[in-house]
Order: sequence, then structure tokens, then C-alpha cells
Amino acid sequence: MEIIILGGIAAAAVLGLFIGFGKGFTRVNSWGLEFVFAAVIVLALGGVIGKVGDGIMPGVLMLGTTVVALIVLKILSGGLRGLFRKGKKRSMAREEYEYDEFDVEGVDEDDDGMSDSMDENEIEEYAPVTGKKGKKKKRKINNDEIRGACGILDRIFGAVALAVKGAVIMTLIFSLVLVFIDLIQIEFITNAVQDVFAGELWKLLKPRVMDLFVVAIIFLCVKSGFSSGFSQTLWSLIVLAMFAGAAFVSWNLAFNAPSFAGAAQSLADKLGTLAFLEKVKDVIPLINIAKSILTVAVFILLAVVIMILRIFVPRIIHLARNSSVVYFIDGVFGAVFGTAVILGVILFIGYVLQPISDLEMLSKFTAYFSESQLAKYMYGENLILATGTVKELPIREWLS
Repeated sequence: MEIIILGGIAAAAVLGLFIGFGKGFTRVNSWGLEFVFAAVIVLALGGVIGKVGDGIMPGVLMLGTTVVALIVLKILSGGLRGLFRKGKKRSMAREEYEYDEFDVEGVDEDDDGMSDSMDENEIEEYAPVTGKKGKKKKRKINNDEIRGACGILDRIFGAVALAVKGAVIMTLIFSLVLVFIDLIQIEFITNAVQDVFAGELWKLLKPRVMDLFVVAIIFLCVKSGFSSGFSQTLWSLIVLAMFAGAAFVSWNLAFNAPSFAGAAQSLADKLGTLAFLEKVKDVIPLINIAKSILTVAVFILLAVVIMILRIFVPRIIHLARNSSVVYFIDGVFGAVFGTAVILGVILFIGYVLQPISDLEMLSKFTAYFSESQLAKYMYGENLILATGTVKELPIREWLS
């Protein structure tokens, strides 16, 4: 079974190697490299940072190092991709261009030769002004061609990036499946993969598997937050708050505002004339039904206003992010903010489970965190409890 796992990882890496070389670094996703470098940094510094101070300091430093490392690696990856693109364009610009020369008579002087649309996989280059009488002939250059040293490096880096990505995906999938099998404790399934649990590969991977999962979660948060930006993330939260606020305002106006009392009573009188409500009004007062209807009506009106804002505000945000400087700053803040929110949720879950972490039913789950460098601060050495200002939840009393 262990050979099958290693074979699957190797096959994914080889497949990625060929596809990546065919596409090039500028046209593949390099998150696999970013993930591996971040994981190596975390595992390498874990032992050192763990000895720095007491309380929450080591955990904060580990989480901060992971977030910063992933943001920096993402920026470096984007910068390297940009350098390859520029290098390929310079190689194209140095090529010899073709001309069609003919008499100036009958030539449309307003035609700049740029009327044709550009294919997404092709780059259109135009001949420089030469002073010759004639019209420039457009030459399309295929982006799939390898051009110069930059093109070769682009293909090599693309091959490495996609090979690493394939290996990382298969490793995470196999690790997740093995952890799941170990935790569900179904005997015949566990026995089928017992040689894997007893093998050297799992002995090497098990102490680090939760660290890899945490790094993967933080990576997804950074990637998503950087792409959407702080402004977009904040706007999404504002929209949720506006809907919640609209629900409260609608209820308060219908049930408590004196100015709505007359409308509610008038509606209740009209409802009293409806035959199908004869039995209902004995259980629920008609005035409450009328107020509920007003609540829904007001909420719908406020929701329409919110939906209109949802159409126009994101467009304004998109226009503001067209600037590379704004995009960068907004992306960094978005990555940090999004990561902080998700880590807060994970830390709270660990805070709830930590008081019962020594129970037999959680023993296998707890064992995965005991030797980890980063994940232990989510659970076993939970940072919320490490502050010393928050007490454990009485989970044991609730379960007894």
C-alpha cells in the first residue's frame, strides 16, 4: 500500500512536470511551491520559536511567521512571473518584422493595422515606423513558442512548479484519507492499511500532518484574501450587517414605532374580514399577524436598497483596485484580515475542545497535535487559554 501511495505522488509529479514544461511558469499556478517553502520555514523555525518566551508569544510568532511567509512568497511568485513575461516580450521585440510595400496611392492613412482582435494565446507586434512608403503588416507571434533564455527558464520553472503542485495535492489527499481512517477506527479498513501506519513514510509524516493542514488553511485564507482584497472582504461583512440591521429595523418599526401603529391596526381590521383566518385569530392575535406582514414588507423594501448598493459598490471597489499600488495594499490587508477571521474560528473550536482533549474518545485526535510545531497552538496549547485571562469551559460537567 505504501508503494501505491508513493507511486501516486510520483505519477502526479511527473504529469505536472510535462504539463508545466508545455505551458511555462507564466501560465501555471505556482501555489505548490509557495506551500512547500512556507511549510519548510514553519517546520524549520518551529523548534527555535517554541523556546522564545512563555504564554502566547511562541504561538503568535509561529502564526505570524506563517502568514508573512505566505504573503511574501505570493508576492515573489507574482514578481517572478512578471519578469518572465517582460523577458519574453523583449525577445519578441528583437525579432525581424515583415513588411508589405506598395505605392502610397490607395492606402488608407487612418488605418493603423490594429483593427483585428487579439487572440488570448497570441501577442500582436507591429513593425516600427521606418519612413518607407507603405503599410505595416501585422505579425502574430504565438505565445506557446520558446523564445530566448527567458523562455527556456519560464518552461523549466513551470515544470518544477506544476510537478511540486501535483506532489503536494496527492500528499495532502493521502494524508487526509489516512488521518480519517485512523480516527474512525473501523477495524477492517484500518487493517487494510496497517502496513502504511507501520511504515517509515507515515512515521515521518504523522508528526507534521496537522502542521501541513494548518499551513494549507492559512494559505487558502491568504490567497483568497489577497485576491478579493480587504475592501471586498469588508464590504461583504458590511452587506451581512446591513441585512441583519434591516431585519431588526423592520421588526422594530412594525412592532414598536407609534407611527406604524395605525397602519398595523388598519391591516388587522382588514384581515379580520377574511374567512380563512377565523380559526387562526383565536390562536394568534390579528394585530400580531398584521405587524409581521408589515415587518416583511419593510424588510423587502430595505433589501431592495441593499441589493442596489451591492451592484454599484463592488464596481467602485474594482475601479479603485485598478491601481497596482492600491491593489497590492488592499490585497495584503485582505490576506491578513481574512486569515485572522478564520484562525479566530479555529482557535475558538480548539478552546472548546481543549478541556476534554485527554478523554479516551479524543486520544487519537490529540496525538496528532502532540509533536506538531504549529497546529498545537490551535488545540493542545490553545492560544486563547494561553493568555491566562480566559477560563476553560466546563465541558466535563456538561458531559457528566
